[in-house]
Amino acid sequence: MRKQKLTTMTAFAALLMLAACNQDEGPEEMNPNPQPDSGEEDSATQEGESMTSYISINDAVERFNEVFPDASMTGLKYDAQSMNYEIDGIDDDSEYELIIDVETQEEVSQETDALDQEDAGGVEREREAIDTEGLIEPNEAVQTAHDEIDGAMRSWELERDDNRTYYEVKIEIDQDEHEVKIDAQSGEIIEIDRD
Repeated sequence: MRKQKLTTMTAFAALLMLAACNQDEGPEEMNPNPQPDSGEEDSATQEGESMTSYISINDAVERFNEVFPDASMTGLKYDAQSMNYEIDGIDDDSEYELIIDVETQEEVSQETDALDQEDAGGVEREREAIDTEGLIEPNEAVQTAHDEIDGAMRSWELERDDNRTYYEVKIEIDQDEHEVKIDAQSGEIIEIDRD
């Protein structure tokens, strides 16, 4: 079980790293998440201005695995307003949450809650754990949402419900929030909720 979890998380981390590397440059609200510092200096850095270094999705997931080594991931969220990654997980007895500030790369909070008796023993884990094999990249989900709704991306979230893994991308237009649900395996739009 531990080997399967490690293989799954490694595959997902590789997928997320690829997603971070393939993102186009552009306005912050168009990017699924901020770019990590590449280590190369740009013209602004050469002129004496500091360049912000962001934690990558891959590093955030790796940090979650270090803090909660026996947990399976049940959700991953990037919030553009708070500039946080929120990673949720579960094992046979507890559920976990780790929030990491994207800019400072510091842990904002961590939480552990015991599962109810009816959800313990792997029952809830079986229902909620995300199988990351074959999933589309976060930036592809965000682009699909932007193709439907042109506005400022506020967050994206990877979650699982009723044996279906999907991205939920929230886009804001004139202070109205719209949600686009995208199948994380096929890339097809499941639902669009326009407020």
